[in-house]
Amino acid sequence: MAGGVYQVFSRSLSQPTAVQLTKGESDCSAPFWPPGGDRIYYLCDRSLWRVGAAGGAPEKAVDNVAAACLSPDGRTLLYCRSREGKLVYWTESPPGAKPGEWNGPSLSTSRVYLRFSPDGTRVAFASRHMHDDIVELPLDGSAVRGLLATSRNEHCASWSPSRRQFLFSKERAGSEEIWLRNVEEGWERPVVTAALFPPGTTRRVSEPEFSPDGLRAVFLRAAEGGNGAYVAAIAGGPPVFATGGTYPTWSPDGNWIAWRSLKGDLVLVRPDDGATLVLGNLPRVSTAGFSRDGSTLYGLEFTSDRRLSLRVFDVRTRKERPAIQFGSFPSVSVPHGLSLAPDGKSFATSILRDTGDIWILEGFGARPRS
Repeated sequence: MAGGVYQVFSRSLSQPTAVQLTKGESDCSAPFWPPGGDRIYYLCDRSLWRVGAAGGAPEKAVDNVAAACLSPDGRTLLYCRSREGKLVYWTESPPGAKPGEWNGPSLSTSRVYLRFSPDGTRVAFASRHMHDDIVELPLDGSAVRGLLATSRNEHCASWSPSRRQFLFSKERAGSEEIWLRNVEEGWERPVVTAALFPPGTTRRVSEPEFSPDGLRAVFLRAAEGGNGAYVAAIAGGPPVFATGGTYPTWSPDGNWIAWRSLKGDLVLVRPDDGATLVLGNLPRVSTAGFSRDGSTLYGLEFTSDRRLSLRVFDVRTRKERPAIQFGSFPSVSVPHGLSLAPDGKSFATSILRDTGDIWILEGFGARPRS
């Protein structure tokens, strides 16, 4: 990692230091060598790229790629894409030629890894299924309980202050949108989507939070020019920019929005005039939520050994009180979203669950066997 972004490095086994090959603004992953070793392929921004083994300007090889690999002789490039939530496979022989579709396993998965066998006759396919579920954290420290769990990603729930319903981020058609779900009646509908912004400028909208009157939502927009918090009416209408940062949450009186800066600061900002108050640098606090009267701010902390706790802060004095401990937590990443339930006895947050399978793909056009 360099400057907070995952990059591609190479290192000779006879040298003590590595050489950085990429310097992009987005994370790079899954690098692999072609025969000859004159360049390196890698994934970035859902595309397959290649860069010289000594560095230089990267070149995009293929758009819209979830995983890729080269045959041992370098004559066949195999990659997969997502089509309507399912994986579709393509081959280029040789690389750069017109692609042809290949009959691989049509599975729904969030991550996939492909590698040819040494003799080039088989392909190892590792599918990794990762999805967020929404859970409740009781303030009395009792066991965590489920709130919403499906095969899709749902996270960052925010309870309505007046009704038994909540906003949440939902994965739909390969992107994230903000939806409203009524717990008692079972219905849900979209509130904010990327379609409310200029075409092609928004990667996702997520992390919603109800306003105290229940009529508006503050949310994160991840855009090409940077991230920011916006405010939108629940009933509809154009969103309005509010501030920077991530995981915004409204105070009950509507006077403050708490958010986490990229430097790890827990910050309060007043939406009317932009005045800010820094509560402290808390790099392991991923998100925050207010008590019902707004006098207390809770910060959700997930440690490197997967232990979960709520850090507790007095908003008026800015002093910290004893934390609420939940012990070890069944998640593979930092939980996100923190919203107080209507009865004031628990918070809603989300956890990431991770499962996987390994397949062997034999021969082009053959069906896989597990």
